[in-house]
Amino acid sequence: MSMCQFAVPLILPAVDSNSHTFLLFGLRDIVKRWIPNNQRQQKEYAEESIVQHSIPVISFVRLGEYSLSKSKILNQVLSPEEQAHDFFVHHDINGGDVNRKIADGLVEVAWYLPAGMESDLFHDPITITNLRGDLQNNKKPFCFLSKISQTVFIFIEDNKALESHHFTDINVSCKNYFFIINLQSSKIIDGKLKTFLTNLSCVESRKYLFMIHKDNKDTARKNIEYLTKIFPDLKQNIIVLNPRISQERQISIKLQVLMKELTSKKENTNALQDMAQVAYDVRIDVDENCKECKDTRTLALEITKSIGDVAVYKKETMKLQGDAWIELAKLEKELCQMKNQGNLSGQAYKSQLIKRIEDLRRQQSQQRLPEDMKKFLDALIRMSKEVLPFFLKWLKFYLDAISRDSILQVQQTEEKGLGKNISDRNLGMEHFLRELGQFYEAECFMKESGEIQDRQRKFHHLPEIGARLLLDGFPLELIDGDASNIPL
Repeated sequence: MSMCQFAVPLILPAVDSNSHTFLLFGLRDIVKRWIPNNQRQQKEYAEESIVQHSIPVISFVRLGEYSLSKSKILNQVLSPEEQAHDFFVHHDINGGDVNRKIADGLVEVAWYLPAGMESDLFHDPITITNLRGDLQNNKKPFCFLSKISQTVFIFIEDNKALESHHFTDINVSCKNYFFIINLQSSKIIDGKLKTFLTNLSCVESRKYLFMIHKDNKDTARKNIEYLTKIFPDLKQNIIVLNPRISQERQISIKLQVLMKELTSKKENTNALQDMAQVAYDVRIDVDENCKECKDTRTLALEITKSIGDVAVYKKETMKLQGDAWIELAKLEKELCQMKNQGNLSGQAYKSQLIKRIEDLRRQQSQQRLPEDMKKFLDALIRMSKEVLPFFLKWLKFYLDAISRDSILQVQQTEEKGLGKNISDRNLGMEHFLRELGQFYEAECFMKESGEIQDRQRKFHHLPEIGARLLLDGFPLELIDGDASNIPL
């Protein structure tokens, strides 16, 4: 969903209870790339897991019913006028008019990431969250958003249904609340809305925006006269909606201006992974809080904590790969093609190649399994089908983060002519699996040549583990591009 630029769930409500879950673990796979504002001239991009980078959060919620589509407004806020994209589902898209059953209380999240161009709507990354449903019925997620957001835009409309809601319950003096008040054709009357507006006029922050409709000019004029009396700077905070132009578009243009002003202050920027404590404080569960997730994270950290220089680590820990494996692959290919036979007879040349392959396999079999590889193999053997995916995801997360940092350093030094091969700086789970595969092939050779017995084998169960990983949906890389080899 994220790769297709769709909003993804951040807080998921339970179907059968009033509980909610913060999907931090589910978001750790998302990696984004953008060009920071201070690197626009150099065109140097940043690439990071979206849960680790500190980005200002701007949230959108509504109080009561709202005649305009909040999601549609957000889509237009995040899209250039000529390139509209549906980040958030709304009722005008295919399937968007399905009756809502479990979406109330759902918080979705999307990101705007600049490309370092003048046409960027925003020159700094922004996290956008959208609370589905009425905030009065979803106080936990609303409280969470209030605590983590730089600004919370609250959409309010003056329809009769709102008279049942408690306007006065909202703390209008909260510094990060920004009220978007849609005054339709009806006149402002005595009641909770009028009390709310009076309280709002006493706040120094002046964070409000009124929308007046031209449908009834007399009512619109009276509403403006009333608002002018209590809001001295009304001209800067009012939109008189033109009925001939899309109302959502008119509002979105104003919101873009407001968001640029708010995000330029760079206040209250936190990474998503640092918001877990806030979720606990408002009694929202965190998906990483389960025992399986905690234990496997600890093991993944133990395996990756010793990785400093990636190229050095691969050379010292994964000795069966690299030059030796590349030579093996070339020898096996030459054994089939016999291109460099020269003056030797076919049998003599073939015997020479086989002898060299046997020597390399013996050298491989004499290597000891490194400690990190032991921990990795032990996890593959002993972990249950339910626990293993947690471990594999954590390990992939940490290895990817290490590789990104290492490759970035290489790319920066390559500009000065000091860079190494980027492939040497890439480290993933496939490298761990390849190393185990080479141990298995070396052991198979020793068994076939009669140099070890069945009872001495240590890696005979690896094919079973590989099959189990495939059946569980984990991809295994069969073709190794570095060595141009298919280790079957």
